[in-house]
Amino acid sequence: MNRDAAERQRAFTTLLRSPVLDRHTHPDAWPLVRAHRAALGEWFAQRLGYRLVVTDSAARLFRLPVDCAVVAPRRFRPPTRRVLVLAVLAAAAEDAEDITTTQDLSDRVRVLSTHEDVELALYDPDRFAERQLDVFVCENPTIAEAAADALGPACPPLACTDGIASGAALDLLAGLATAGCTIHARADFDPAGFTITDQVLSVTPGALSWRFNARTYAEECGLSGHHDAPDGLAAAVAGLRVVHDFARSPVHEERVLALLLSDLAAGAGPADG
Repeated sequence: MNRDAAERQRAFTTLLRSPVLDRHTHPDAWPLVRAHRAALGEWFAQRLGYRLVVTDSAARLFRLPVDCAVVAPRRFRPPTRRVLVLAVLAAAAEDAEDITTTQDLSDRVRVLSTHEDVELALYDPDRFAERQLDVFVCENPTIAEAAADALGPACPPLACTDGIASGAALDLLAGLATAGCTIHARADFDPAGFTITDQVLSVTPGALSWRFNARTYAEECGLSGHHDAPDGLAAAVAGLRVVHDFARSPVHEERVLALLLSDLAAGAGPADG
């Protein structure tokens, strides 16, 4: 990735996390937003339907609210200090010439975590808690492509079923769940999408909903009234079926691409380069 591309990617992900920023709140990202405002504005407008406004002192992303209602975004859950420290240790160890495999990297982080000045409980990759990971699941390749373009190597783990999930895809999700990963799944809001989420639930009953719920669907369809958004995928699908049966209007994942990228950006790791 060249320097300009890396700067645009950093500016883009910063704006997704903080739709309003200025030179004081984001002194590192502000010059990048200013320098690449034309390319960023075109990308946001064409791909996400957002309008980027950059003045001499601030930048802001605008999107017209659905059905004239303002919806609060999902609360950001920052990584724990332990996760951040381990990430720093891994980044420090990665530059060593003798690190050639992920196992080497894991072993080096284990050693570094024993130093007193790190002030961290010993890192043990064999512990269940150390293996936990958030894995996102979508239906359409366009979502995965957009995530790769926007977030690059910083994108959290993202699996795409590419339509009805194959046996291999379900085996993968089952294995990840068994290993302690948290599965966040979604699909198109249509009958095929319900089939896919039922497939996911058949192998990962504890999966969470990734904006696959009645509230998100109602917002995109302009439906009034209060609609729930349970965390669990099973409960979310049950409530969504009721609203979908009433509206009978399909909504493809691309319609909520901006929301999905925002979720992925919130969970993104450090980018390369």
